[in-house]
Amino acid sequence: MPHAAPAEKELLYFPYWRFKGMVFWCLPEGIQNRFVDVSHQAVPAEAFPISLGLRSQALRLRFVTMETLGKFIAPTLTLKASMNLLNIRFDAGHAHRAIYRVGIGDTTSLIYAPFYLEDKLFDAVLNEPIATPKGFDVSALIGKHPAGNYHFIPALCPQCGLDLVGHPESLAIACYNCRTIWQAKGRKFEKITVSFLPWQGDNAVYLPFWRINAAVSGIALDSYADLARLANLPAVVKARWETLPFYFWGPAFKVLPQTYLRLLTNTTLAQPLDALSRGMPEGTIYPVGAPLSQTLDSLMVALAGLIKPHRTFTENLNRIHVAPQSYCLAYLPFQETHYEFVQPRMNLAVNKNQLAMAKNL
Repeated sequence: MPHAAPAEKELLYFPYWRFKGMVFWCLPEGIQNRFVDVSHQAVPAEAFPISLGLRSQALRLRFVTMETLGKFIAPTLTLKASMNLLNIRFDAGHAHRAIYRVGIGDTTSLIYAPFYLEDKLFDAVLNEPIATPKGFDVSALIGKHPAGNYHFIPALCPQCGLDLVGHPESLAIACYNCRTIWQAKGRKFEKITVSFLPWQGDNAVYLPFWRINAAVSGIALDSYADLARLANLPAVVKARWETLPFYFWGPAFKVLPQTYLRLLTNTTLAQPLDALSRGMPEGTIYPVGAPLSQTLDSLMVALAGLIKPHRTFTENLNRIHVAPQSYCLAYLPFQETHYEFVQPRMNLAVNKNQLAMAKNL
């Protein structure tokens, strides 16, 4: 976190755990959601603020490097312990009523806030005193310099050796020579299985979705016909549907929580019943901004939104178990209008302004 301390002051960096993501609560009457960006001390210390407040959102954060001067206090509170404290804060009003709760698309990070000591403890962001430490032994808390916890991977296609291309915020980058898409895993790239829904026409933008095949126990959900019955779709179940496999679909791009839930359920309900084509589509591809783990964490929330009436889900919750089996990155074609991306065959629409707003989530 940046500071405004005088140049001669030795900075003392205090650690905070930060959680940023969507939280969904399955309540008896339906699903509630909220976007949260909260932080909590990673070291119990009365002299320091309990959280960062809005600073983690308002200030430009930078990676800690070896050139970052100062002393760093080592975290003593684990991420799990901090999350338990944070859960109490943003579960207010739902804790006693929630049947199921999950954090989705979450990012957890360790943020170091700058301070310095004189006769008082000074906030180095505002350069103002905040407390008079009594019996506070800083030397006992000093840890090693935390730099060196990230690395770089050359953006070269592991298959053909040419440059990989992608948006700066994308989690998957493409090789337009051998028509493959890759994601970083550890210190190398991993190839992603990619499919797309063919589209006849112009002005198409392909939005990415994670399509997941999962084994669901506790309820009958093996085919699209089972989905139609569980969701009480206003349609006669066709014999062909009995042999079509059921898939979960989740957006692989960032959207606000209420839109995420709508796309999660509506795309799963309206999923293409025809076979997808393998490989990358020809045309404009929207960047992948949400990881596979986000959709995997959403599977129970998806069921809560799909099963009608809602009490059927709540009554069977303890018996339902979802085990993901396989996945692919599936691109669906949308027609671009002035305000929206529209998929007419599936009756889906994504607001362009909301996509722009969600990039900061």
